[in-house]
Amino acid sequence: MFYLRNNLILFYRFANQPKIAFISQEQFLGEIGYVLHKIEQSFNKLREYENRIEIKTDALNLCVAVKDLGEYNFTTNVKERRLYLQTPFNLFQYYYDEQADQWRNVKDQHNMIENLTRETGKYLKGYLEF
Repeated sequence: MFYLRNNLILFYRFANQPKIAFISQEQFLGEIGYVLHKIEQSFNKLREYENRIEIKTDALNLCVAVKDLGEYNFTTNVKERRLYLQTPFNLFQYYYDEQADQWRNVKDQHNMIENLTRETGKYLKGYLEF
């Protein structure tokens, strides 16, 4: 009975996982470049009002350091087609939803840009503009 119950629980969890489409590497690299550029521009605009921000970037990664708060690290995994966001408070994993044209969380489907804007708005002078 215990074995059957555990298998039903595992099946239920697996069945309720979001269906994540696997996009091509070329499309993923294009979307990553675009979203990281947008995020970098938004933080650069915010630097006019917030002097605690320092930005480091390369082709596939972005690090935004906020003095006395921590770092927002955007790291890509091309093989898995994932974007990881490590904030001073959480670690999130995102995939690109082609139909919605958004970066969505793997677990609960929240929108990365909306979540990032809410979180940074609590601790910085102003909001990110996208």
